[in-house]
Amino acid sequence: MTKLHSYQLTNFKAFAGPETIPIRPITLIYGANSSGKSSIIQSLLLLKQTLEQAGDGNTLLLPQGNLVDLGNYREFIHRHETERFFSFKTTFKIGEFDSDPPLPDSIQALLGEILTDHPFIGLEVTYCYRDSQICLESINCFASNMKEPFVTYQPSEEQDYLIIRELNPNHIIWQNWWEHSKVDIRKSVTNVVKTALKSFGIKRPPSAKNKQIQALEELKTEQIQALEELKAENDNELGVTQLKQRKIDEEKIELKIDRIISLLSILNKTLILEVALEDYIQVMNYSKYLDFNDFLPNFYGDLIQKEMDEQLEYLAKIYQEHSNILVDFIDFLNPLFLTFIKETCYIGPIRDYPERFYIATNQSDSQVGKSGKMMTNLLFKNPELLDQVNQKFKDFEIHYQLQPVSFTPSEEGLKSDVYTIRLVDKNNVNVSLLDVGFGISQVLPVITQSVLSEGKTILMEQPELHLHPKLQTELGDLFIESAQKNTLIIETHSEHLMLRIMRRMRETFQEELPSHAPPIKPENISVLFVEPIGDTAVVRHIDLNARGEFIKSWPGGFFEEELEELF
Repeated sequence: MTKLHSYQLTNFKAFAGPETIPIRPITLIYGANSSGKSSIIQSLLLLKQTLEQAGDGNTLLLPQGNLVDLGNYREFIHRHETERFFSFKTTFKIGEFDSDPPLPDSIQALLGEILTDHPFIGLEVTYCYRDSQICLESINCFASNMKEPFVTYQPSEEQDYLIIRELNPNHIIWQNWWEHSKVDIRKSVTNVVKTALKSFGIKRPPSAKNKQIQALEELKTEQIQALEELKAENDNELGVTQLKQRKIDEEKIELKIDRIISLLSILNKTLILEVALEDYIQVMNYSKYLDFNDFLPNFYGDLIQKEMDEQLEYLAKIYQEHSNILVDFIDFLNPLFLTFIKETCYIGPIRDYPERFYIATNQSDSQVGKSGKMMTNLLFKNPELLDQVNQKFKDFEIHYQLQPVSFTPSEEGLKSDVYTIRLVDKNNVNVSLLDVGFGISQVLPVITQSVLSEGKTILMEQPELHLHPKLQTELGDLFIESAQKNTLIIETHSEHLMLRIMRRMRETFQEELPSHAPPIKPENISVLFVEPIGDTAVVRHIDLNARGEFIKSWPGGFFEEELEELF
């Protein structure tokens, strides 16, 4: 399960930001109408839509699709000001479940003990609008709880792959990398120079740095003198063949001088962390490219340079055994983010109107879909899921049981995929979903997805729609149970849902929970209130204590309507 720990938005619709949204097993998003609370879920749908529906791998953002229609950059950028940058940042908690893929050894070794207390990695993508199109500005990668990225990427000049813009020397990854690698890197410098000196004809090249510099300076002087002597020769005294040979000899000497100068440049630097990281950036950008699919870093590949750079060739040899960190990190990050996107389910605010008859499909998806369209097919094909949903109907005191009915043609040899879902009451009278209150058809996809999902991130808008207060309250228990194995991000107006969760928190604290109810503690829930402030929206974090009580008063008078009406 890829577990989203926090999410940050900058310059998206109502949010100027950066606004950080803490994500817990249950995240409830409240706020007045048009306050901006839907923007949080919409932005996540934008990411899912881009990676799953764009198709060509070259679409940085897909604002219009089947999940969400955001128009264009001008429509979704804050205040419609296209000169603003839009960015999102996802932070994942890793290693919490046995099924989680392990962080590469190279990264674990560099993070050390800090990984135990802060097992987080993050991705931030920033966009701009240039020449009437959405462009990628930068990509930041994060590790542990450090606020600054350890690496920043930017597009190459051709915009077809990513290169490193900056490595942060203050990050613990690079500080530990330097502590672990500096001795070996300095040895590599010595060995590379010794090998080069041998190729220049010195049989016993020195190992000491000052001796190596002295030997190279002497070689440089000799080669410069030899070049000057060649150029001083009278062309009129040489034949065509001799002139060609002289040209070849001059080029060999010039190349040798370039190599000597490159080696001196490397030796004359004081090799500290900042210098090593500058070298590292040059080597990576010279020898490798980072492919990206839509907006997501994909994999590192080898670059073939048309023109060789002598100094970078030497640096590549020096750092070749110490440059796998970023390759390993991208190899871990890419499938992690893709899994998160794939495992994200969405149920919109208005579910499909029920039908009397359906046609079964072979779709094996485990999602009911944006409008709940695939729910009946899942119930028809999965008897175990049907039993679980029927049990929830009993828990909710909905006095019906769901019963799929398949239609078999009377004429022999014909096959049919037509079926219906009937509701059977306690008197064994069955009716269609169309013939009962609309609330049942609206809550049924919510119940089905909640009990079906395992290891998913479930996005929901207004699950309480068309439900009376008692059923809204029962949603609280449903979500607490589902959150034992999923992450739920729910936009809602329901006071009754909140009250049931607060009650279960109090009962957890007092050890008075009903036998069927799983425990819930403050660390399991994030209650957010989106509030317009001036020309932006802010996210207020409403903390609860162990007794299920709000630590601070609810902002904006929300949930105070009942008192105002009574008194």
